[in-house]
Amino acid sequence: LFFRFKKYPSNSIKGLVKKKVYSENGRYIGKVDDVILGENGIEKLKIKLDKKHKSKSKGLLIPYNHVKSAGEIVIISDIDIH
Repeated sequence: LFFRFKKYPSNSIKGLVKKKVYSENGRYIGKVDDVILGENGIEKLKIKLDKKHKSKSKGLLIPYNHVKSAGEIVIISDIDIH
């Protein structure tokens, strides 16, 4: 039996969800948990932080203009996570 999974474009809403997110300097941040839409398309990405980050919050909201690249992974501009 062969199963076919529908592949979504990497920069589409469904294609972005669950993608791994890295900073520009190669640091693993977490995974895309949700996509927030605005009037003109994608406005923000909700990112579930990796457990190794010692942060009180479990996630981040990143403006989509901080996304440098979206393909097999998502690369965002360097941010400071506390």
